[in-house]
Amino acid sequence: MKKLILISFFSLMLSTCFAQTAVNFNCNDCTGANHDLFTELDEGKVIVICWVMPCSACVGPSLTTSNVVRSFGTTNPDKVKLYLVDDYANTNCNSINSWANSNGILPTAMFSNSAIKMDDYGSTGMPKVVVVGDVNHAVFYNANNSVNASALQTAINTAIDATITGVPESSGTSSKFSIFPNPSNTSASIVFSLEKPSDVKVDIQDQLGHEVSEMAFAGLPQGENTIEISTAGLSNGIYFIRLTEATRSRMIKVAVAH
Repeated sequence: MKKLILISFFSLMLSTCFAQTAVNFNCNDCTGANHDLFTELDEGKVIVICWVMPCSACVGPSLTTSNVVRSFGTTNPDKVKLYLVDDYANTNCNSINSWANSNGILPTAMFSNSAIKMDDYGSTGMPKVVVVGDVNHAVFYNANNSVNASALQTAINTAIDATITGVPESSGTSSKFSIFPNPSNTSASIVFSLEKPSDVKVDIQDQLGHEVSEMAFAGLPQGENTIEISTAGLSNGIYFIRLTEATRSRMIKVAVAH
């Protein structure tokens, strides 16, 4: 009973620290164009949101974020978007645009709209940067005040991989995909269905997109399958489980609480 109480408490703490999934918004950017976050994620976009005051301390991390997003322009054209957002919508669009231009920051869109709240993702930062993506509207990166370029790039790559969904029924993984218990203590079971016999790879990634574990399962039969993974060696926190069959992948989130 004590362990169950601790796990429930840890789950509550996770949910109150920051959103484990994105929070939708529907509003216009500084040019008047409308954006619905969930619609864009469902279309396969990866959205990097950067909240700024704007201020001098915001320049370095925001510029790093802009440069990392731009690096995906060749390999993944029109896939990764950078939204530059005024922190509390109390700076007008002209001022945000002037600040961004003078510091070489090149967002896809700029916003001064209170519908986009950094408070939805936990503690505030200057800047605050999150990466959201996938039809599950998952959060892949959440940083305050500073940005690690390598970690941000890895998180965006992980988000891109997670958008490989909508698998045709004839090509492998069906829509059934779940994990239990969640939160997990020392192990968890993944339940999924295959339309035909297949080899399956499972890898576990942390919130920054770093791979912490990888497993392979050969010759799994058609139909429902259950495989067990160990979470005993993982630190408490949120992880993303990616199941890959042939060239298709799906991702699910699990909390680990010992």
